[in-house]
Amino acid sequence: MEKRLTHSDLGHLSRLLIGQDLVKSHFLRWMSEETVRQVESGQGADVIVRDMDTSSEHRLVFVFWASSGSYVLKGGWIKEFVKRRGLATGDEVGIYWEPIASEFHFSLLHRAN
Repeated sequence: MEKRLTHSDLGHLSRLLIGQDLVKSHFLRWMSEETVRQVESGQGADVIVRDMDTSSEHRLVFVFWASSGSYVLKGGWIKEFVKRRGLATGDEVGIYWEPIASEFHFSLLHRAN
């Protein structure tokens, strides 16, 4: 899944917002039933997000926000990705769920500038 980062993704809410259609087509169908249950319950699932560009591993929470009807990666998104990688509005990132390792893989695809 590719996503162009918005101001909202980089702000004080400290989360990466991912639309419901993208999550259902790219992530949920590959996740275990238990992980999906945790995500959809609103409590969230602890997940590993592997930064493929830096070979680093980060623990975040993947959760469904019923209020917005969207899914988010939170709990360290700003510190572990935005600040560490110097991400900016308009940068394009790629994220996919690796079902064998049961983790997200992240990569910065294009800088906005």
